Amino acid sequence: MLLVSDAPVEYQKIFKDVTEKGERDCSLPLYFSSSAFSDSVPSEVYEPRFLYVMQEEYCIVSSKDSSIKCIGTSESTTCHMIILFFAETVLLAHTGIQDYNALELMVSRFLTDANATETSKVDLYLVGGYDDNSGVSFDLLNFLLHYFAKHKTRFNLKLICCGLFNSREQSFYHLPKVTGVLVDIDAKKVLRCQINKDQRGPVPILRHIWLYSSFGLKAIYNSKNGCVVLPMFKITLPAKFKLLEVIDDEYALSIFSTSPEAESDCFITELREMYGFVKDCIKKKIDPFKGKERLCFKTETDGKWIECDA
Repeated sequence: MLLVSDAPVEYQKIFKDVTEKGERDCSLPLYFSSSAFSDSVPSEVYEPRFLYVMQEEYCIVSSKDSSIKCIGTSESTTCHMIILFFAETVLLAHTGIQDYNALELMVSRFLTDANATETSKVDLYLVGGYDDNSGVSFDLLNFLLHYFAKHKTRFNLKLICCGLFNSREQSFYHLPKVTGVLVDIDAKKVLRCQINKDQRGPVPILRHIWLYSSFGLKAIYNSKNGCVVLPMFKITLPAKFKLLEVIDDEYALSIFSTSPEAESDCFITELREMYGFVKDCIKKKIDPFKGKERLCFKTETDGKWIECDA
């Protein structure tokens, strides 16, 4: 069930207000806070106990967990960021696909870890997506709103910085305003943020390859032992990546992105780095997993990630 200000609401109305131009009551707390969020100044990550969530990943963290105190994600264009709060537990996900089974598995795991029931009221924050030319963002938002509206658990929508609320005009097209969020676990706050490339650990290249090697949302963190866990997978990429050897960046954007006009300057650079890494692994017979079934990492108090045997 979907709630706004603790009252049931039809998800179609929310979707229409967020995606269609026209009159809407922007004095409503939900719309006022969403508009203010999109215009807020991006925060920076100062907490060393920080975990970065990549596309098609999610993490569930308890405030009792001393290893991680902030979680965040960035580089979202048509993707959406989902944040759930209940009691002492928080979830952050970054997704761009309409996969009901993966979404259901993720939410069920969160509700179990948080000891929530069908009568519980879970706070829901949705951020990301914009008025893109292809309509990918709106389709994904409609899918997400429909899912939470039909769920037996009550989800109280606290923020919806999506659609028109997250769009700005530039030349002949739109761009997203907010592309990253930071979640302060203890304070239960969601902030607009900017995350540096060197804060996206651990093993960002391997996790980026993981995105393309398997479909669906992936749990990246085990809050019970404070470890980031990356299961072993085949180091490979789809065949279209070979095109990076012969095409320029502009053409590559049109092939690899759902929103070429909105991608960051490093988008194609990082794809080329990842492709080069995979080629080296295959050519030189390098095993990044060192024969292990999984790689595990813990963060030290200074924020440095170290490999562990958990």
